[in-house]
Amino acid sequence: MNDMSPKLDKNSRKINDLREIMQNLVDLLSDENEVLKKYDFNSVKANIEKKTTLAKLYQAQMSAVKNSEELQAKMKENAGDLKETALELEKQMKANATLLKAGMKASELVVEAVMKAAKDHREQESASYTGGATMNVQGAHNKTVSYNQTL
Repeated sequence: MNDMSPKLDKNSRKINDLREIMQNLVDLLSDENEVLKKYDFNSVKANIEKKTTLAKLYQAQMSAVKNSEELQAKMKENAGDLKETALELEKQMKANATLLKAGMKASELVVEAVMKAAKDHREQESASYTGGATMNVQGAHNKTVSYNQTL
């Protein structure tokens, strides 16, 4: 946006802003997808605010286009540039969704394995009756396991 000529009309500036927002989202999602492949969830968390801000800006720009025939006409003039960026954005969004789902599923499987191991351990050490009809309470402890389901 900084290197644009002040001679651009309002609608051209809005389309350029949209293009820049889309490109920033593509770059952010591409970087996030790479760290997701490395299971670096701390890096993903660090970008949540920026991702949310860009998504809101994108949504606002698209709403403005939807509600303005002039902007729609200007978009048609710039369709080639925007289409390429839009296709790349769609590709990165799909990859991001897939990687996030895979990460959540992997985390869920780990938690389920830990909970199963805790349950099995508890069952092994719980009270039981001995051959003499006395209760064996050695190791009988109630253990509570809970987890917060977040990525």
